[in-house]
Amino acid sequence: MTVDGGRLSAHRGCFGEAWLAAVASGHKFLQGRPTALDGEKADLEIVFPGELGDVSHPAVKVQVKTSSRLALNPDGDGIVYDLDLETYDFLRKTNHGVARALVVIQLDDESDWVDVQQDVTRLKGKGGWLNLFGAPATENTDTVRIRIPSANTLDEEGLMRMIREVGRRRSTPPPSQDVGRW
Repeated sequence: MTVDGGRLSAHRGCFGEAWLAAVASGHKFLQGRPTALDGEKADLEIVFPGELGDVSHPAVKVQVKTSSRLALNPDGDGIVYDLDLETYDFLRKTNHGVARALVVIQLDDESDWVDVQQDVTRLKGKGGWLNLFGAPATENTDTVRIRIPSANTLDEEGLMRMIREVGRRRSTPPPSQDVGRW
């Protein structure tokens, strides 16, 4: 099927979100859309379904970006992506209630993104994730070139690393409350 350029980009974005949801769910993570509107730069929330160390159900809200071509990092480790400044500034904030990560997925224009056979269905695509928490401000006015290390994969091991490194809140417990004495 042929789709014109503008619609192809939007379609690629929708498929990228569905791709990540299928991969996360296939590896037994809980996942879902955090809000109906994308007003908080979060397309998907991924949750570990249990306890991880001392944290119950650690979660990461993920902003998904897709591209038809991802460039290799010049140093040979991972990929580079030109992220729009608005998203960069939002994801680098240090005061989110739920941790954030960026996921970038490559989906080629020229090929089908799904291969359905009699005994298997394959989702085509590849990419990685990045934690921008506390990243420095930039003087750029349009985009920021980010580098996603090759270790930040979107397979089970990589998603688990994302939950461990990004999704485990580290906050000060609230003071004890005098509950039940009215």
